[in-house]
Amino acid sequence: MSNLEKYQAFVRKNGKEITGIDVPVVLSDEENKQSDLKFTFGWTISIGVSHHDHGAYRPSGSGTVFCGRGSEASNQAHSDAKKYISGQDPLFNDRMKKCLCTNVTKNFVLADQNLHSSAEQYVGQDPCHNCGGSGSNSCYSCNGRGDKSCSSCSGSGRKQVQKYDHQNERTVYSTESCNGCYGSGKTRCGTCSGTGSITCNTCNGGGYLYCSYTIDGNAERSTKWLFENTDYHAWSDNFVKNQALQIVYSMNDIQEVDAGDTFGGCTFFYAMKAVLPTLQFKADVKGGSTHLQFAGRNNLTHDAGGVYDPAVWSIGQKLGSGDKEIDIEVLAVPAIKSIVEASETKTSLDLVSQNWVSSDIRDAVVTNYHELVAQLKKASNKGIVSKMFTGLFKNAYLLVMFAAFVALLLPGFANDVNERFNLWNYSNLIEAYFNGYYRLFGVHQELSFRMQQGVNIAVALFAFWLVHKAVKKYYWKRLGKFKTFVIALIITLAIPFAGLTTYWAMINVINYKFNFEHLFLGGSLFVSIYFFFWAFAKPKKWYVKPLTAMTAFAIIIAVQWVLMTLNGPVDIATLKVANAPYLKELSTMIMPAMQYIFLNGGEIILMTVLFTYFATRRRFWLKTKATVSEYNSPVLLKSMKMD
Repeated sequence: MSNLEKYQAFVRKNGKEITGIDVPVVLSDEENKQSDLKFTFGWTISIGVSHHDHGAYRPSGSGTVFCGRGSEASNQAHSDAKKYISGQDPLFNDRMKKCLCTNVTKNFVLADQNLHSSAEQYVGQDPCHNCGGSGSNSCYSCNGRGDKSCSSCSGSGRKQVQKYDHQNERTVYSTESCNGCYGSGKTRCGTCSGTGSITCNTCNGGGYLYCSYTIDGNAERSTKWLFENTDYHAWSDNFVKNQALQIVYSMNDIQEVDAGDTFGGCTFFYAMKAVLPTLQFKADVKGGSTHLQFAGRNNLTHDAGGVYDPAVWSIGQKLGSGDKEIDIEVLAVPAIKSIVEASETKTSLDLVSQNWVSSDIRDAVVTNYHELVAQLKKASNKGIVSKMFTGLFKNAYLLVMFAAFVALLLPGFANDVNERFNLWNYSNLIEAYFNGYYRLFGVHQELSFRMQQGVNIAVALFAFWLVHKAVKKYYWKRLGKFKTFVIALIITLAIPFAGLTTYWAMINVINYKFNFEHLFLGGSLFVSIYFFFWAFAKPKKWYVKPLTAMTAFAIIIAVQWVLMTLNGPVDIATLKVANAPYLKELSTMIMPAMQYIFLNGGEIILMTVLFTYFATRRRFWLKTKATVSEYNSPVLLKSMKMD
C-alpha cells in the first residue's frame, strides 16, 4: 500500500468512527518536502529589585542587612544590584550554567528560568502611618478620656430609689449616691483601663513598620529560526510557531553549530541545524477540495483543511429540529458529542484545533445545540403558570380546611388565637434577639450585654452558614449565588418561627376541651366543598365535568340531609337548640372557625405561596430532568443545570 493509499484509508476510517457515516475522501497530489532549519536561541540574564512588606515584624536571619529607613534600604539594594549587572558578581550566571548542559537538544527545550534571589535582604523601617510612630491610638470607646458616663445613673451620680414605709404604710421615693460610680457620674473605661489610649493594631505597639528589598535574577529566553533551503511548504513556518519549544521532537538530524559572537544581547546562546519533514495531499470531498498538511517525523497534523465538514454538518444540521428521536441520535455521534462537550466545558478540541472540522462548522453545530437547549427550557416551563395558579387555590383551601378543623376541634384554643406568637410579632422578636435582649451573660453589666449581643449575632450567622451549606448540597437543582442566599435566608428565618409556633401550640392545647361533634359536622361542610371542586376538575373531557359536578353536589346534599335527619334519633347535642333550623345551627357552629381562619390569614397566604412555588417548580424540574435524561447526554444535563 502506497503512502497516499495509507493516509486515504486512515482519513476514511477515522471519519466513519467519529461521524457514523461514510466519508468518501479522495487524496491526490502527494508532496513530500524536507525543510532545512537553523535555530539560534539564548537567554538574557535580567536583574531586578523586589519590595516586600512585613508589617510590624522585623525580618532577621543570615544575609539580613539593616539600612535604616525604607528609602535607604531601597537605595542600597539598587546600588548592590549593579555588581550582578556588570558581571562583577557571577552569582546568577553560575546559577544559569547549572541549568544548561552539553546536549543542545535538552538546552533547546528550556524556557525562561527563575534564578531566585541573592542571599542579601535589605531591611528598612518607617514610622507607622496609623499611630505616627507612638505605638498607641486614642481609645475609641471613651474618645481618649479614660472614663465613661456611668450606665447605672446615666452620669448624674445619683439614683432614684423607692422604699416601703411599713409604719406609715406608704411608699417613699428618694435619691441616693450611685454605688456604681460612687457619686461621680463617671466609671473607668474598660477598653483602655482608664489610660485613654490603646495599642496600635497596625504596628502592634512597636511604632514602626518594616519592609525589605531583595535582588532577583531571571533568564529570559529568545529564539530565532530561518529556512536554509527554498523548497519548503509555505505553511511550515506556522507549524514551527505553533509547536514552539516542542518542535525539537519533530525534527531529524539535529546538530549543534557555531552560534557566532553575539545574539541579541544574550549572555548564553546556542545554534543548531535540523531537518523538518513535511507532507501535503490534495483532498477531494463533497462540495469541493481542500488540502491535508502533516509535519514532523511523527507526521503531526498541522491543518486537515476541514475535510470532515460536509459529513459533520450533514448530521449537525438536524440538531434542534424539534424531533426528539433525531436529536438523541445526533447527540450520540462522537464528533457532535465532542464538539458540544468542548464548547460547554470551554476546553480545546483537537478535532477543531487541527481543522479536521472547521471553526465555522463547529460554531454552527453549537448554535443548533443551544437552540435545542432553548427548546427544552421553554418546554420545561410550559403550563407552569396555570399549574401554579391552580396549586395556589388548592393548597390555600387545604390550609384553610386544616385551620377550620383545628378551630372546630378546639373552640377555646381558636378563641385565644390573639394571644399566641404569630407572624406579626416575629419581627419584634428578631429585633430583640439581635439587640441582645435574649442574653446569657449578666443583666446589668454593659460588657456582658455587648458580649451577649455578639454571641447572638454569631449564633445567627452560624445557623445561616449551616443552612446555606445544606441548600447548596441538598437542593434539588443547581442554583446561582443570589438564589442560594435568598432560599437559605428564608429557611433560616422560618425554622425559629415554626419551632416557636409549635412549642406554643403544644403547651397550650392540653388546656382546652376537644369537641369532636363540631369537627364532624362542621368539617363535613368543608370537605364537601373540596369534594365538589375535586369532582369537577378530575375528568379530562370537558363535557363530563358538569355531570361529575352535579353528581358531587347531589352527594353533598344527601350527606347533609342524612346529618339533619339523624339530628333527632342520634341525639347530636351540638344541634339541640330549641327549634333552631339545622343550617342555621351549622352556620353558627362554623363562624368561630371562619374567624380563626381570618386571624391566621397572613400565615396561610405566606405558607401557600412558598409551598406552591417550590412544589410546582420541583415537580416541573423533575419532569424535565426525566425528559432530558432520555437524551443520554451528560453535557445536556449540565447545560440544563440538572447534573
